Amino acid sequence: MDDQGLRRLKRKLQRALKGRPPLELPHRGGLRRAGVLVPLCLKDGRCHILFIKRAEGLPQHAGEMSFPGGGSDPQDGSIVETALREAAEEVGIRPEDVEVVGRLDDLVTRSSFLVTPIVGVIPYPYPFRLNEREATELVLLPVDCFIKGDNLQEEVWGEGEESERVYFYRCGPYTIWGATAKILRHLLRLVSCEYGP
Repeated sequence: MDDQGLRRLKRKLQRALKGRPPLELPHRGGLRRAGVLVPLCLKDGRCHILFIKRAEGLPQHAGEMSFPGGGSDPQDGSIVETALREAAEEVGIRPEDVEVVGRLDDLVTRSSFLVTPIVGVIPYPYPFRLNEREATELVLLPVDCFIKGDNLQEEVWGEGEESERVYFYRCGPYTIWGATAKILRHLLRLVSCEYGP
């Protein structure tokens, strides 16, 4: 692992995320709190983001690309603990192996979750353990794949006050859309993506 490159990545993320306080939405009835981990690592000298492809049989967002995460449990002491616990359950990343560098804006999903994205840096290579009941694939994609101009598309769904802007990123055979694409877009807008050594 390139320790110097990893330290630079952590510093760059910390500076970007500390420069702007995240939007914290109030919890309201009908919404379930959730935390997702946005895991970044250095692979072959380039910054990569870890995604999972959710299992087809899940009740929400089946078959979609997402970040590891899920709903809060009563024993979680914070939303950070939720994100780390879910990442451990879904892909085997131990909480002590994640260096949390900040958080992004809260958002509400169409499935009535109030989601807080937690940004963390993980070592690579790593002995991931995919929970196949939750996900069918673990995917590491380079950040520079998402900053090409033609890789982001937008659509407006619905009309009037019910309308919503939906984002789609395409990287090779993978399409990232919906709440995951909103989180990714927010991260990319905050952080300069030149992570090379």
